[in-house]
Amino acid sequence: MTDSTKKNLFMVSTPWQLVNASEAISAFNAKGNVLIVRATSNQINIRQMQALLQPDDWSSIVYLSNNKSNFLQYAKVIKDCKKTHYDKIFIGWDWFSQILFSNVVFNDAYIIDDGLLTITHYNELRLGVKKYQEFFKKKLRFILFGFKVFTFKRIGFFTSFLLPNLDNIKIKRHNFQSIRKKYSAKNFQKNKDVFIVGQALTEKEVMSQKLYNQYIAGICRYFQGCNVLYIPHRDEKNIFRFVDSFDGMELKIIDQPLEIFLLESKVTPKAIVGLFSSLLVNVRQLLNSSKNIYYIHIPDSYINTGPYKQILQNNRSYIIDSKINKIELDM
Repeated sequence: MTDSTKKNLFMVSTPWQLVNASEAISAFNAKGNVLIVRATSNQINIRQMQALLQPDDWSSIVYLSNNKSNFLQYAKVIKDCKKTHYDKIFIGWDWFSQILFSNVVFNDAYIIDDGLLTITHYNELRLGVKKYQEFFKKKLRFILFGFKVFTFKRIGFFTSFLLPNLDNIKIKRHNFQSIRKKYSAKNFQKNKDVFIVGQALTEKEVMSQKLYNQYIAGICRYFQGCNVLYIPHRDEKNIFRFVDSFDGMELKIIDQPLEIFLLESKVTPKAIVGLFSSLLVNVRQLLNSSKNIYYIHIPDSYINTGPYKQILQNNRSYIIDSKINKIELDM
C-alpha cells in the first residue's frame, strides 16, 4: 500500500445515505474521511445531496457522474482506492458498491441505510443469497479488466433499524444522535396539514397508475377537510400528470429529505401517510411517537410480481412491527 494514513471511505448515491454517513462519522468519531458521491441523472437527488454536504466532514470528495461512458471513471476510482488501507468503509449495497467492496482493503465494513431496503439486504446476507446474475452486464467489464466483482469478505450494518447480531453479520445501531443534537425535537407546532409520502411505484411497475391514483384519492377522501399535501419522491414523474384530478390535494416540492424538513421547520402535521415508505419508520423514531403516522394497507395481490415485490413486503412487515397506525381504505 502506498498510503498508510488512517482513513475511512464512504460512498453514497442518495440523500438519506448521506445523512447516515454523517451519523457514522459522529458515532465512530471518524477522521480522514473520503467521500465518493455516485451521482444519478436525477437532478432533485443531486440537489438534495449538495444541500446536505458538510465540507468539514470530508478530507476529500470525489464525484462519479452518471453517463454511458463512465466505466473508465469507475475503474480509476477503484484503482485509486486500492492504494489505501482503510480503517472503515461505509457503503450502500448497489452493484458498484459491491465491486468497490470486493477490491479495497479495510479493517471493518458497513452497509449504511438507504431506507428500509436495509431489511432486504440484511435478509439476503443472513441467508447467504448471492445474486450472481444481477447487474451481470455492468459487472462483466470489470471482470475483463481484472477487478473482483464478488467476495466472501464479511460486512456489517450501521443502521437505525432493530436488527439482531448474527455470527457472520455485525450490527452497529444508531439512534440519529447527530441529527438529534443538531435539531432539537422540542417545541414543535401542530398544524392541520396531511402529508402524503409519494413513492415511485408506478415508475417501477410495482402498481398500475390507475390503482395508485385510486389509493391517493382514497387518502384525500379519508382526510377530507384537511390541507392535503403530496410530497413526491425524487424518482417520481407520473404523479405530475394527474395531480389536478385529486380533490383538495396540492403538490409540495421539498428539496431535502422530509425527515430533515420536519425537524428544521418544527412542524408536527396532523398526519403523515404512506404506503410502503421508510420515512414512516424514520419519523416515528426521530419524533419518538407514532400517533400521527399512518400506513395504507395494500393486499399482496395488488402488488405486481417482480423484483420489488419482496422489498415492499419486507418494508411493510417492518412498518407493522414498528407499531405504525394502519388505515384500510374502501377500494
